[in-house]
Amino acid sequence: MQFQGWESVAGLQDVIQCMKEVVILPLLYPELFGSLGCLGVTPPRGVLLHGYPGTGKTLVVRGLIGLCARGDKRIAYFARKGADCLGKYVGDAEALVETSFSGC
Repeated sequence: MQFQGWESVAGLQDVIQCMKEVVILPLLYPELFGSLGCLGVTPPRGVLLHGYPGTGKTLVVRGLIGLCARGDKRIAYFARKGADCLGKYVGDAEALVETSFSGC
């Protein structure tokens, strides 16, 4: 799958700006983040996007991956659908989600 950069995303400038602040800046400037950084803010380990179908969630993530792939930074990408986490017993959904992200 070919991932594009931000040039493939139109009309979601506020979302792109948020992704830059939350994901890209901590990757580019790790010395500013974390307990030893001058900002003293620990960046999140992940980002969860939610919303109605067709609102651009996957496109934004593909743009983010394309931007990171141009440099030397690597990020993990998990695309899950709600039905992927269904089970017939109590606790099945939680176990499936935990298993999906256990390698991070």
